[in-house]
Amino acid sequence: MDKNKGIIEAILFAAGRDVKVSELMSALELSSDEVIGLVESMKQDYEKEDRGIQIINVDGSYQLCTKQLYRRDYRQRLNFRYSTEFKRRYCIIGRRR
Repeated sequence: MDKNKGIIEAILFAAGRDVKVSELMSALELSSDEVIGLVESMKQDYEKEDRGIQIINVDGSYQLCTKQLYRRDYRQRLNFRYSTEFKRRYCIIGRRR
């Protein structure tokens, strides 16, 4: 994996929120076009590799999240309960798409 892709992945994972392109530009010292190109490439990589995560666009920012396709599976297997805050954020993200 390209080092910059690894850094973007780590930032998106650790942030746990949507991250602005400008934040990624600052962290990587790259242009907007370069950051967007890397993120779009990562999105394609995740699709090709049939991964359980994806990168979504949220009002001009990016966020790492679980693919909806697998949501039911991991919730059942882990007896997962969403917090009220998570449910609220998930509904907001769903409406923005």
